[in-house]
Amino acid sequence: MLFRSAIALTALVLLAGGCTRSEPTPRNAILITIDTLRADHLGCYGYDRETSPRIDELASRSLRFANAVSVSSWTLPAHASLLTGLYPAEHGVQTDVNALPPSASTIAAELREHGFDTFAAVSHVYLSRRWGFDKGFTTFEESAGFGAPQMAVAERIVDSGIEWLEEPGRDDPFFMWLHIFDPHWDYAPPAPYDDLFDPDYRGSIDGTYQSLAPYIKAVRGYTEPPPLAPADLDHIEALYDGEIAYVDAHIGRLLDRLRTSGLEEETLVVIVSDHGEEFMEHGSLEGHQWTLYDEVVMVPLIIHVPGTKSGRVIDQVVSTVGVAGTILDLLGFDSARPNLSEAVGRAGGEPGRDGSIPAALLDLTVRRGRRQLGLRSQEYKLIRYEQDPMELFADPQPGREQHDLAGSERDVANGMSHTIDRRLREMNRLSDAGVERLPMSAAVQQRLRATGYLDD
Repeated sequence: MLFRSAIALTALVLLAGGCTRSEPTPRNAILITIDTLRADHLGCYGYDRETSPRIDELASRSLRFANAVSVSSWTLPAHASLLTGLYPAEHGVQTDVNALPPSASTIAAELREHGFDTFAAVSHVYLSRRWGFDKGFTTFEESAGFGAPQMAVAERIVDSGIEWLEEPGRDDPFFMWLHIFDPHWDYAPPAPYDDLFDPDYRGSIDGTYQSLAPYIKAVRGYTEPPPLAPADLDHIEALYDGEIAYVDAHIGRLLDRLRTSGLEEETLVVIVSDHGEEFMEHGSLEGHQWTLYDEVVMVPLIIHVPGTKSGRVIDQVVSTVGVAGTILDLLGFDSARPNLSEAVGRAGGEPGRDGSIPAALLDLTVRRGRRQLGLRSQEYKLIRYEQDPMELFADPQPGREQHDLAGSERDVANGMSHTIDRRLREMNRLSDAGVERLPMSAAVQQRLRATGYLDD
């Protein structure tokens, strides 16, 4: 049985180096997952555009993980891991015919057992009841946008959260999950964010899937790629950044509401993304879901512990699989799940020449179709394919993974590959993981096709 642990409440803060912090223990928790958000497009991660002033301010008094790696480069497995603390090889949500298995316990379900009121508002059909993401939530809202193209949803998602918080008689501790589909394509931020960063552009790219489809279909091998001028690519990123700024403003509204209501001093706030986005770093405008390069797996991860007055930056590589266990720990409940305090505490060693690496640095990703497995440390990144040679990169960062060292650094590559195999053997796949669901309805297929997840 889970139980309160005073040590667990402060372990993450102490391992981070000691943020300036006062009690009390967090009573509530809010998890905000922002779809498709690259870490390096936020100001607090070094971006030069002012895309995220409200998130940056929160990060300045929070724990910010500089090298957080998602377990996957697309929505379904990444969110399944965020909510369960299990790797894709364990929970089995590796393709979109698989739902969360009945035996997969979510943080919402565990907290509900402990008397928490639980609320979720999601904006992607993949995170709906059909895929089992309602497990443990007293209230589960799934109608806001559902990934509909050219539909900004951050305002409605935040409105739903604020309205729920303001309902009379809300006295129990709560866990809230808000999923914000923006800045996923279509890159169509509402005014004034649509021309915030590139107001003088006069080309043909408007950020809609229709205007991007010729480039995407070329990547998939259906057509020859049309020319993409530097100004067009710059504009695509400017629209993406406009969506981030739009999301940031509405997250700011939620933070303001927490402050004015007095909830700020008793509510843990976690901001994380499921995956990133690619902008031709490896010759693709596909978006995500097809590769494991850093531009699609390096994500922001910010944890604000109530009472923290100054922030700390954690440089150690961590996996988003540790988010669920960390939330439970910081709320005072012991959990057998991986957590970020354990990762920071035991991941001090650099990978050896044989590729040996602390287990906390493991990152497994499964994309739709052929399987890819990845392992990322501070110094190296290994990507292993089913049919193609594996790739090894030193000092991996978004856009830098251009020089494959798998041939010249063979010992490191083989050692990391063996580590992947060992960790897979150690994982306990749930007995009902990978259960197939009924075929998708025409409406679900239409929604997924509109956002590029299904081909015509």
